Amino acid sequence: MTAAITSPVPLRVLIAGGEAAHSSVTIALVRGWGDAVAVQVGTLDDAREALDAGRVDCAVVHVDTDQIGSALGQLRAANPAVPIVAVCDWPGDQHSLAMIRAGVQECVAARSLTGPSLRQAVDLAMARVGGSVDLARRAMHDSLTDLPNRTLVLDRLESARRRTSRTGRPLAVLFLDLDGFKLINDALGHPAGDDVLVMVAQRLSAVVRPADTVGRLGGDEFVVLCEDTDEAGAFALGQRIRVSIAEPMRLGGTVVEMDVSIGVVVADGNRPPAQLIRDADTAMYRAKENGRGRVEFFTAEMQHRAMRRLEMVSALRSALPRGFPVDTVKIDRSLLCQPDDARARRILASVIDLVHALGLSAVAEGVEADASVIDLRRLGCDFGQGFYWGKPASRRAHRRQRRPPPHPPHPTRPRWSVRSGWRSR
Repeated sequence: MTAAITSPVPLRVLIAGGEAAHSSVTIALVRGWGDAVAVQVGTLDDAREALDAGRVDCAVVHVDTDQIGSALGQLRAANPAVPIVAVCDWPGDQHSLAMIRAGVQECVAARSLTGPSLRQAVDLAMARVGGSVDLARRAMHDSLTDLPNRTLVLDRLESARRRTSRTGRPLAVLFLDLDGFKLINDALGHPAGDDVLVMVAQRLSAVVRPADTVGRLGGDEFVVLCEDTDEAGAFALGQRIRVSIAEPMRLGGTVVEMDVSIGVVVADGNRPPAQLIRDADTAMYRAKENGRGRVEFFTAEMQHRAMRRLEMVSALRSALPRGFPVDTVKIDRSLLCQPDDARARRILASVIDLVHALGLSAVAEGVEADASVIDLRRLGCDFGQGFYWGKPASRRAHRRQRRPPPHPPHPTRPRWSVRSGWRSR
């Protein structure tokens, strides 16, 4: 019987940087190993894309002195799991130490480069990365959901932004915030809230394309990065995400349902990553103000509005007398009397947001109907008081309450409204 002879998977070695003659020599040395394939790219930007895509097992990079810091650091951030061997014309402990600090695993002097010396450097680099890749992954991923954390999201967003600036294809950033997540934490406990976050992460990863990035920024905030995606594509993805998140979630013996507010910014590659995240976050807050459970796109007017709000908050903080104990702001019942008035509702939402921006609590007075309770809870109002929780006492009862009790009263616990989750005041 004849058996087919299978060869092991060849080692894929990326060759980048330096002059064409140097690259040709390095490629010939790698091919001489017999078990490796040389993947040549022209520039360090191309090398960064190849590392980001995970198409190679190791990178051999020819570097100059002016590339030690930023260029090597960007290559390292593109894919911490791929070892990097630097080939340079200027051997010395000082330069070697600088490259190690920039993320290179091994350094080789170009004038003494041979096939065996290069292979030894590659083997040592791969062994070193094997021990540190787990630590690097932990530093770049959320411990609960295993999604990329803020640091890795910003790094991938920077890489995507550079590609977008070269290709001219749009880049979409979606900022997600779960609606009603705090209520689940308060009612079922934080372990149940963690289970929800894990399920949300799984559903998001199942909805997006393989090349898209899903990250968790913290709390119940998630972000999705999509290259080559215009406004229509981003809106369609946002709606698919809402449908997926709205599917019932079983937490032990309890089934919960929730929605998500999504802010979207579509960019052309000229804005830095932090600004893209900020703009998408601003659009998400507009989705919250407009009723939650919706997709909103960022506009310049939103940023101007946010700046005006910041100026107003600063002015109000300055106007508050120092040392005066202010912890609660009462919202007049006149704002609650027109539940179908969209303008009044926007004003109410802005007032509640402003109160929270000042670090204070908001209490709505004159609450009388179920619709008002539901609306106020959706807008994030902290407390409510009014006939909904109890009718006013008669004059005789009021006089009895003013008399001193015959014995010290028993301590009482605050009453909580089952329907709203608020404490009645």
